[in-house]
Amino acid sequence: MTFFSNLPDDIIYEIAKYISIRDFCILSATSKSSNQRLKSLQSSLIIYNFKKYNIHYKNGDIQNLKELFYNCIENYLINNIYKYKLPRDYRNYYFNCFKEHLLNNNVYYRNCRFEYLYNELQSINNIEQDNFENSINYESLETNSNSNTNSNTNINWYVNFIFGKVFYWFVYNNYCNIRKYPNKFELYALYNFLQIEVYQNKMGFAHLFNFLESIANTTRYYNIRLKYYSSILDTLHTNPFTVTFDQMFTISSIVISVPIFKKLFGIRVLDLSKSKLHLCCLDCNEETLREICEFKLSYQKDDLVSYNYLEFKQLLKRENPYYFAYLENSENYHLNEMIYVKNPSTNKRMRVNGNLFKSFIKCISVDNTYYYAKMVKNIAKRREYLRTKIFT
Repeated sequence: MTFFSNLPDDIIYEIAKYISIRDFCILSATSKSSNQRLKSLQSSLIIYNFKKYNIHYKNGDIQNLKELFYNCIENYLINNIYKYKLPRDYRNYYFNCFKEHLLNNNVYYRNCRFEYLYNELQSINNIEQDNFENSINYESLETNSNSNTNSNTNINWYVNFIFGKVFYWFVYNNYCNIRKYPNKFELYALYNFLQIEVYQNKMGFAHLFNFLESIANTTRYYNIRLKYYSSILDTLHTNPFTVTFDQMFTISSIVISVPIFKKLFGIRVLDLSKSKLHLCCLDCNEETLREICEFKLSYQKDDLVSYNYLEFKQLLKRENPYYFAYLENSENYHLNEMIYVKNPSTNKRMRVNGNLFKSFIKCISVDNTYYYAKMVKNIAKRREYLRTKIFT
């Protein structure tokens, strides 16, 4: 039998192209020999993942991509060092001079960062400084997700965990080139988290979307996904860009907007039990709610439309009572078009939405309150019967 670690590098690379980075990390942790073999493929796999989900990357752009990747991380690390202590004449410092200043005060920044990092992690869930793993510990991040959602850190706990490792190495190695960091997958995770949490990058949405969905199921990394997907829906509403139906369907289990629901609820079964409602402009939502109601009226017996429509009403009832009431009022308008009552004076039918009924009901509400109350009760009863038949 041939072990995985004994396979040639080209075969391992081809296998790794069909699994996620998370699975690759788990695979490399199975044995020391696997870890040693797979470490040599880290840079190649990172580049492959960037190219796979960003069709605009060409072979000539790889060097620029590497520069962007490392510079983004290094600049963020230096900006965080910059927060601790500023020289009095820092406004007159150029970048190289300031970096030299940091090197000259290396001992101060080491101690300051160690104290900061220790306090941050201790306040979150009492993680000891020497308990950092040598590779990305996804399970540790996921296990502690629920207990740390309300922590008052400057950046999300997941970002801070990986950032702490990289920053700690960066400071204690005299601010050396970040390219020398031993675990490239940690840099890859930090870069993606920075793009998601800090910069909320929309241009690389396909790549970042795949990264988020590859490391978590529907309950893990919920806050990160909610924040980023909400920003995507904001941008999608004001400045449309390419998002596939499959991506919108996945996002809908976390957060959904009224226009997105309109596009999806006639195509696939939606699970909105844990979704949040993302709001855009009021006029746009009200018009879209009327269109959703009319669509349901046109497909009364369609099981898919009926199921998704009820899920949506439960979401509105839970998240936004105003929109729920507006949708029910839209239903009432269409239902009243189907309800007729008899005019006792002329013995003819009157449509509830008609002008004749409105003038009639206004008169009897003053002259005959008993007949008025009985008629309103019968109309409401008839309306609820039709609502159950048509809008459920």
